[in-house]
Amino acid sequence: MSHASATPGRPPTPRQRRRESNLARILDGAMDLVVAGGFDALSMHKLARALDYTPGALYRYFASKDALIAALTTRLIQSFAGVLERTSTLVPGDAHLQRVLLALFTYRDLARHAPNRFGLLSLLLADPRLLVPDEEEAASPRQAMSSVLMPLVLALREAVEAGALDVGDAPPASMGDAGERSVILFASVHGLLQLRKQEARVPVVADLDRLVVVSLRSLLLGWGADPTTLSADLDAITALGDLVDRVGGLDPESPS
Repeated sequence: MSHASATPGRPPTPRQRRRESNLARILDGAMDLVVAGGFDALSMHKLARALDYTPGALYRYFASKDALIAALTTRLIQSFAGVLERTSTLVPGDAHLQRVLLALFTYRDLARHAPNRFGLLSLLLADPRLLVPDEEEAASPRQAMSSVLMPLVLALREAVEAGALDVGDAPPASMGDAGERSVILFASVHGLLQLRKQEARVPVVADLDRLVVVSLRSLLLGWGADPTTLSADLDAITALGDLVDRVGGLDPESPS
């Protein structure tokens, strides 16, 4: 896959702007197909028909369906990473448990602001198939996913080093332990958020935001957080309100 892009520090040329606009339109169309019918509904020919392109025109942007899915996944995850980067400035660097909670509550709010993107990510995580078997194409979404989880990994590691969490016999600076715990926290929040459609129908999931708090509180207490400090930190993050709104929305640089 080859994308022409503007040279850093220089404004894009008209040709580059047209190409970026076409890429965005193609990826938006691909997302619409996947959200409506899953990954089996996505093919280069179906996408070409939906966009009123010829298949050959699509192949000038993406050499294969693998390349298209990889670009779609990377774009989705990078959009979440951008919001996480902006919300990370909302609390001080030494507020260790708040930084852990901030990353997870940002993801909670992202699911509300971007249901289609959240749904696509859910499909990616739930599909047992290897959707991008080409290793070279798969590298980009893997790196993007790492960039999303890394702030949480680092926040957990710093919380351990500061004594806000306890890792037991594991080395205090163990990235492996922090990495495992970040996955557990992410999976807990993500799994609860997938029940959003059932909030109005199933009494036990009538307040998912509260269940997210209960889940995170239980896990962090189990990992040695001080109950009083954790309660205060939960109150501090909750007081910030909708974190995505607080940093200007989902895509603050877009014209719309």
